[in-house]
Amino acid sequence: MKAGAVDFLTKPFKDRDLIAVIRDALNKDVRLEAEQEERKAIQGRLQALTPRERQVFDWSSGVC
Repeated sequence: MKAGAVDFLTKPFKDRDLIAVIRDALNKDVRLEAEQEERKAIQGRLQALTPRERQVFDWSSGVC
């Protein structure tokens, strides 16, 4: 029912409920942004590996 929405409120709603939903959405956005930045950093480090480092990494992570 939400179809991608963070949350929904039914009318009538209290101001504090609206503020709580907005606060939750902002917190979720901060978390998602931090996770995205972490993934980018990890991808950058993986791309910077030498072929031998990548081979060892693949072996140790069970990719081979």
